[in-house]
Amino acid sequence: MQLLRFIFSSYCFSHIGRNATKQVDFLVISKNGASGDYPGCTDLAYEKAIKDGADVIHCSVQMSSEGKPFCSSSIDLEKSTMVSQTFLSNRSIIIPEISSDPGIYTFSLTWPEIQSLTPAIMNPYRLYNMFRNPNDKNSGRIISLSEFLNLAKNSTSLSSVLISLENAVYLREKQGLDVVKAVLDTLTETGYRNGTTRTKVMIQPTNSSILVDFKKKSKFETVYKVEEEIRDIKDSAIEDIKKFANAVVITKSSVFPDVGSFVTGQTNVVERLQKSKLPVYVELFQNEFVSQAYDFFSDATVEINSYITGAGINGTITEFPLTAAVAIRGIYCTLSGYLAEKSAATPASCSIVAVNSQS
Repeated sequence: MQLLRFIFSSYCFSHIGRNATKQVDFLVISKNGASGDYPGCTDLAYEKAIKDGADVIHCSVQMSSEGKPFCSSSIDLEKSTMVSQTFLSNRSIIIPEISSDPGIYTFSLTWPEIQSLTPAIMNPYRLYNMFRNPNDKNSGRIISLSEFLNLAKNSTSLSSVLISLENAVYLREKQGLDVVKAVLDTLTETGYRNGTTRTKVMIQPTNSSILVDFKKKSKFETVYKVEEEIRDIKDSAIEDIKKFANAVVITKSSVFPDVGSFVTGQTNVVERLQKSKLPVYVELFQNEFVSQAYDFFSDATVEINSYITGAGINGTITEFPLTAAVAIRGIYCTLSGYLAEKSAATPASCSIVAVNSQS
């Protein structure tokens, strides 16, 4: 079965182009751009995500000391830049509300200082000696929220942008930085609030009170993220979510729980949320084989296919948008289609063979 899967998948991949028609109603959401190929939240990461077929590009909004909103995968610049190797390394502090470890935080630097930093690609599987794209590990430049929004607005292929806000309550109460106001002001300046752009906006704060704040002040779609793994969800919880959110983000293990990297079953969380008209987006999908359960053959495309065809999710949040885009555009490649074309019959609809069984 493994050999057949390889043959059909290879055949289908060879017939899929970047502009192939998408076969399912599904969103490819790129986490901080193509952050598996370039440092996240840089111009190059976003440009590659658009080129690779992302439907939505994502910006994690952070704030500089003077209140400039910009995109960065972490509020701690030591995790996303080479700041610790610069003269700014003496800005390191411990903030218990954020982390027990010392960090160089975005709100401790001015926007010009942040612009001068060299970005760094994240390597979540360093423990396995797996490093991402060493040739471009420091390529690209950090961009402001306004530049991100203008890039998305000028794209003809994107449907939406996803803006996430972390530590918004802390920044407002302890640093005097109003992230909600900064984001809404930037959306106004770039034409997103007056209807001059067709690109939709989705807002994803990590705090429900900030979600309510956005709901009161704007008409943008809001997304609620469930941080912890869940196996079920009560009707009362769903009704509460619907009061302030239009969609939900859950973890992969909230769909297919696993123990020791073996899937133990499938929850009904996606089904229950969708019955209440809440689209479900799942994160985080990565290409590294150690990020996938063994049931998916350590194959990123098989994993994505299983979440789409098996669980029926509405979108994948991924650091490798090309992998997801190719998988989705080829989700109906079948053995019969392959054999039909090989026997000079009607052409097959080239794509990926779905295999998520134990056969």
